[in-house]
Amino acid sequence: MMRDDDLDQLFAEAATQQMAPSDALMTRIQADAEAWQPKPRPVVAPAPSRGWLSAVADWFGGGMSLAGMSAAALAGLFLGIAQPVPVVALTELLRGTTTLDSLDLLPTGGALWTLE
Repeated sequence: MMRDDDLDQLFAEAATQQMAPSDALMTRIQADAEAWQPKPRPVVAPAPSRGWLSAVADWFGGGMSLAGMSAAALAGLFLGIAQPVPVVALTELLRGTTTLDSLDLLPTGGALWTLE
């Protein structure tokens, strides 16, 4: 039968022994570690510059977003220069120079509502 002192003696004896891995184990661990190391990548030259328009497109987020912003700018320029009647009437309503009773956003649409 074991006593509590026996267990303490076993632990003390195990603590005094120096445990070192064998050379064969260390060689296998080293070989495995070297196999998992990533291989060095070749150095690639940077891509040549594509020009200033490409840099502007990249600054805006790419060619598609630059095309969308250009289309919105042209639509805004058209609405600013052409000033269609509904836009002018809506602008006057927002400024407060006209009332809602006199606002006619569809001036030629009256023919659609007649019962004749």
